[in-house]
Amino acid sequence: MPLPFLPGLPLTLKTFLEIFAVHSYTLIVKEVFFMNVRRKAALISLFFSIAFLMPCQGWAQLFKPPEPPPGSHAPIITHAFAVEKGYYGYIWKIYIEAEDPDGDMFKITSELQQEGVRYRDSVDTIYVKKRDQKYLKGYLALDTFFLREPGLSVSPRLALRVSITDKAGNESKSAVFHFEFTGRRSESTSLPPPFDQGDIPKLGNIMIEGKHPPPRSD
Repeated sequence: MPLPFLPGLPLTLKTFLEIFAVHSYTLIVKEVFFMNVRRKAALISLFFSIAFLMPCQGWAQLFKPPEPPPGSHAPIITHAFAVEKGYYGYIWKIYIEAEDPDGDMFKITSELQQEGVRYRDSVDTIYVKKRDQKYLKGYLALDTFFLREPGLSVSPRLALRVSITDKAGNESKSAVFHFEFTGRRSESTSLPPPFDQGDIPKLGNIMIEGKHPPPRSD
């Protein structure tokens, strides 16, 4: 059947052009179709190449299992030590050793009490470094210069309660330390085991500031 847009041409030429047009149309359709297939194949091939050629570390990161929930075991303070006397302005060092079977120790809480002193905040928190969450040994530093100087209405005796809490909220038993201002420099004290072995790092500074004595109630 002659093509409608080629009237008046000789039969042989008409036939030739019809065959050429149909053949060209078929080639174009096939080219477009296979071009899309090749593109899809290329994308699929690229995806699988990246997926299977990823290094082991990449797979580990991609399919890293979720972190286990915090454990149910509370931290344990195994050893503790602090000197009990010193002068006003003395850097009081609180030595603690602690462990947690679950390896999720989170924070160290210190609470200070001193009769006759009103504190802006008597509780301070130091967060445990990741490397120390299973086992820690070190000291907390409290600069007594920032506390209220003892006097007629201010007791020279301090009490510090220290505990450790894990990520699940489980709290260790408290270790209580006592300190008394004596007005003279403390003599050097040998540290007991296990704090006499190796370098003892500072775990943090206890930031508690004493304010003026509370007003009298009478």
